[in-house]
Amino acid sequence: MSYKSIFYLVLFSFGLFSNCSSSKQVAKPAEVVGDQGGAKPRWVTSRPTDSGYYIGIAVASKTTTPTTYATMAQRNALNELASSIEVKVKSNSMLFSFEEQNAYRDEFKEFVQVKTNQSIENYELVATWENAYEYWVYYRLSKTQFQKDKQERISKATDLSVGILNQAEQEWSLGNYRMAMIHFFDALKPIKPHLGESLEVTLNGSKDVFLGNYLLTQISQATRAFVLSGKTSMIENTWGSQVSSEKLTFLVQSPEHKPLAQIPVQFTYSEGLIRPRDGVTSSSGMVFTEIKKMGNTHTLQEVKAVIDFQEMVLGNGRPDEIDKLIFERISNVSSTIKIKVLAPTIYIDAKELASGRGNTTTLKKAFELEANQLGFLSTKSRKEADLIVEITANTQNAGESYDLKYVYLNAQIKVVEQKTQAVVYQEAISKLKGVGATYKEASLQAYGKAKDQVRQKIVPRFYRRYTN
Repeated sequence: MSYKSIFYLVLFSFGLFSNCSSSKQVAKPAEVVGDQGGAKPRWVTSRPTDSGYYIGIAVASKTTTPTTYATMAQRNALNELASSIEVKVKSNSMLFSFEEQNAYRDEFKEFVQVKTNQSIENYELVATWENAYEYWVYYRLSKTQFQKDKQERISKATDLSVGILNQAEQEWSLGNYRMAMIHFFDALKPIKPHLGESLEVTLNGSKDVFLGNYLLTQISQATRAFVLSGKTSMIENTWGSQVSSEKLTFLVQSPEHKPLAQIPVQFTYSEGLIRPRDGVTSSSGMVFTEIKKMGNTHTLQEVKAVIDFQEMVLGNGRPDEIDKLIFERISNVSSTIKIKVLAPTIYIDAKELASGRGNTTTLKKAFELEANQLGFLSTKSRKEADLIVEITANTQNAGESYDLKYVYLNAQIKVVEQKTQAVVYQEAISKLKGVGATYKEASLQAYGKAKDQVRQKIVPRFYRRYTN
């Protein structure tokens, strides 16, 4: 027996047994027979059969469960009785329409079995028997009575379902598609215990339909009333920067181009997590998400939006097995915005002074070379750049010793995003020592060391900070 089977059986036993005291009893319990000279009754030693009844007989040990043996025996007997009631899936039922998906077949038959068993009533306590070690109990349920009760429940359930269905179709005619979808699912609730039955009903006084299948068709067709589209199909954005909500805006409309409000939507991003991951359309039918920073440099990425029908109809409620199968079966209403990812362009504004030799471009060239290798593009136009790299550096004479000259190099490197003027990275080099026979040579050595720091440490750090 599967885990779900056990769960459903336990669930049923609690629900069914709670009604035991009010159930109809047509036979008095047999007299208690002690174990001293008393013989076990025939129904204990040889299980009775009766074509007109479902039968449940069970025993519990008094020594193993001295305080709960009676309850356990009663529960197990009722479980046995219930398990003998076979659920037959009729060819015109909604459940039968899922039969081609064999992976679901047993699971959903179990679901309907439990729903049916939970509503069993009019079972009879025929007899009990006990001795010092055992407690036995015998229940039965008239098959004729069960069928009568079942038909009454089906009639009440279909009447209630049709009433809700009428509300759904009225909302649909008014263009209230979200409420119509909710009511279509609500109309399923009363008949879920009977989805293995044909459930033939007459709608509007003339149209004969199989109610479960009809509702499934209406739900499937209702998804076409929700048209989801992106504000645009393709955008361009540089990696390392934000993709604003203005660019990642989606619209939900009806086929008549009427904005649909309060429609829940889920978002996914091809490169990982996205925030927010879900949203609800406004009165104008708009809903949006954003990417705080494009950390991945893949040249083509995408953000996908999908209408969340489960959230629409259930809210925070959990779907049961029937709901899950329907959500998997109905159309996936979605839209995708593709993102063409471009490398950021950088413009380097450098002022580098060296003792004894004037201006230099050592750090500028080092930064540009390493940045290009990491994927950044260089531009000679400040206006066209995405990022402005500002480098200021100079060396100062620090004295001499044993005919050697000393200098200290100080530098400041700052990267600014041109569009927002935000500082995205900055780092300083402080008192980097250079030594040479002349101050010019000492400056050349200091700038050489600084160049190595720029290429090996500063630019890689800037890249990681900018993309993460």
